[in-house]
Amino acid sequence: MKANLSLCCFVFLFWLLLSGSYVITTAQQPQPSPLPTIAPSSSPLPTLLPNKTGTNDDVVRVNTNLVQSDVMVFDKNGKFVESLKREQFELKVDGKIRDITFFDFIRAGDTSEDTKLAAARGVAGTNSTGQQTVLLDRGRTIILFVDDLHLSAESMKRTKDFLLRFIDNQLGQNDQAAIVTSSRQLGFLEQITDNKEVLRRAVDRLKSQKPAYKDLDFPPMSEYQAIAIERHNRDIFDYFVDEVIRQYPSNPPLSRSAAEEMVRNRARFFLQNTGFATSSTLGFLNTLLRDFASVPDRKLILFFSDGFYVESNIGNASQEIRQVVSQAAKANAVIYTVDARGLISGLDDASSDVRFDATGRLQRGNAGQLSASQDGLYALAKDTGGRAIINTNAPDADVKKAVDEISIYYLLSWASDDDTIKGEKFRKIEVSVIGRPDLNVQARRGFVSNENFQAQSDQKKNSKKKQNPKDVVQNELISAIKTVAPLSYLPTKVSASFVDMPKTGIVLMSSVEVSRNEMTFENSNDIQAAMVDVVGVIVNEQGKSVSSFQDKLYIPALQSGSREKPVITTIQTKQLSPGIYQVRVATRDAKNGRIGNASTWIEIPDLKSKKFSVGSLFIAERKSNKFTGSLLDLSPQETPVNVSRKFSPSSHLRFLTYIYNAALSANQDPFPDVAIQVQVFRDDQPVVTYELKKLKQQGFSDFARLPYAAEFPLVGMRAGRYILQVTAIDRTSKISAASKVNFVIE
Repeated sequence: MKANLSLCCFVFLFWLLLSGSYVITTAQQPQPSPLPTIAPSSSPLPTLLPNKTGTNDDVVRVNTNLVQSDVMVFDKNGKFVESLKREQFELKVDGKIRDITFFDFIRAGDTSEDTKLAAARGVAGTNSTGQQTVLLDRGRTIILFVDDLHLSAESMKRTKDFLLRFIDNQLGQNDQAAIVTSSRQLGFLEQITDNKEVLRRAVDRLKSQKPAYKDLDFPPMSEYQAIAIERHNRDIFDYFVDEVIRQYPSNPPLSRSAAEEMVRNRARFFLQNTGFATSSTLGFLNTLLRDFASVPDRKLILFFSDGFYVESNIGNASQEIRQVVSQAAKANAVIYTVDARGLISGLDDASSDVRFDATGRLQRGNAGQLSASQDGLYALAKDTGGRAIINTNAPDADVKKAVDEISIYYLLSWASDDDTIKGEKFRKIEVSVIGRPDLNVQARRGFVSNENFQAQSDQKKNSKKKQNPKDVVQNELISAIKTVAPLSYLPTKVSASFVDMPKTGIVLMSSVEVSRNEMTFENSNDIQAAMVDVVGVIVNEQGKSVSSFQDKLYIPALQSGSREKPVITTIQTKQLSPGIYQVRVATRDAKNGRIGNASTWIEIPDLKSKKFSVGSLFIAERKSNKFTGSLLDLSPQETPVNVSRKFSPSSHLRFLTYIYNAALSANQDPFPDVAIQVQVFRDDQPVVTYELKKLKQQGFSDFARLPYAAEFPLVGMRAGRYILQVTAIDRTSKISAASKVNFVIE
């Protein structure tokens, strides 16, 4: 039995690590390197890292030649109006008509979207090698922004329930989403992902926050009443002045002027504290949009809040909203706001601790409270081209409509000039369809020009030149690891899989792939070669680093005429506890300074609990002109792991997995009775389903970990994104388990 166990482990590792002409390095249990812990208290979305050779064009930047506006047009029934022409649109900037220099109709996720977006902002839609970027089944990018600084406990519960339904029912196979909060309470989990389990865990962690400030005096003052006092509302002001005089009987009595000053100070102190919550919310929303400006595709932000007040003499909410609107334009983002309070008729209820006012002054003064609390929601939505979803206890249908709405739009661009980009001023944009006042045109309302952008960028570059070169390299790699937005100047991929080894326990296998296309090769010992630094960190769901690694790859250039082969380095990490982890890596070409990053999630199960489980799927590509007709069982073989998970349609996909903790049969043959079901999905629908196969013993006697390997042809499948799902059915215990992995056919 021991011989069989050793053979199983050896075959597995040999299958995993052997790689013909690939460059592979391995590190056994790497020693911790001085990489920072990504703590929950740190900013989960730091500013993107500029580098020496890469370009990081915003979707809209007013100091470039073209400025872009995305426009949606609906008829009176809410149906999108297609087939409109360029000459039917009129675009004004600060009331002045502008010529539309670029016009197109776009479907989000289409393979041509990235090219059209690049053309609209006046840059080439190609990568640095001159090859056109083609994105397959890109899906949608959705940010679920939970304004927990303005959510009651009841609203938080409603929001959590909705988010879980949204994740399960509306988030598609190729969509990516992030759950973020105003208070940043989720820390490390506040990042973009297509992993639904990560999103569910983020929802589970959401908690209602204490109010930024609670007035403890009697009668209690609301934020709206404090604003009314600042704006000289006589009904509200006189009511509180009279209450102060009534509460402070003295001899001689408190003068009215003194009582008025006390009320004004109380209102001003209230607003100074509550205004901080609004500034924090809008400030983080602005930062979020700035960090995602480098991602070219259109983004939907669903903003959940109980509302906040804009018109106050204290604070700069109006200006902060304008900054958000401007940044949304640069990030190609549309905001749809959702009033989490649901269907409400007013904000006062029977539980409110307010003294009865026989004069009716409070009732008159509070008349506009509900609409005022929704002003900010309307402004964020309307000014960015979205809609406000209010007064509904079931927002699911409205949100689904919002997700569908942003998937099709018209793209208009116009040329900027010196007057447009001069100074920091909010520039108003108006878009209409000529002669069609019956149509509803949704477009962002403007942007803030900024002539100091280039000077600030140059200042950052100059400050970087004064640093020690080694520190610059280390700082660039650390920054690339910490940012959640993709950096693809040096194309990098990472995969993570686990295997439970006898005696050793669970081993995490992290494989990093780097493309040669963006490397600079130099002559070294008569060999053209490149040097690439690789750093990585494995982080648990609390945002703490549990392991880190560093490597330096020496990469020889390919011979003339040779096919591009990626460079792979594989790292083993042991002794990880059950839970969800993220593997983050950054790479840097030592010569040209190009940087790339990548990340992936993996869940380590608790196998000691003896729960029936299917392990990670290791997938590989086998090139062959001879195709098997269907699924073919294999023994683990010498095939390199495909880290990028990209396949040719004229190849076979080969996979390996382990079945853990299967029950022993009750009959004379003690070998577990396990059936295997292999399926391939596209757009959440099965496109290939193979018949059930009984797992064969294959000469192994370690029933706690049963290997299963097979391959199937990809011929006939069109280009796009797919999911391979392997389901194991334990027919003895009547339990099933499954494992999934994404892959792409190019």
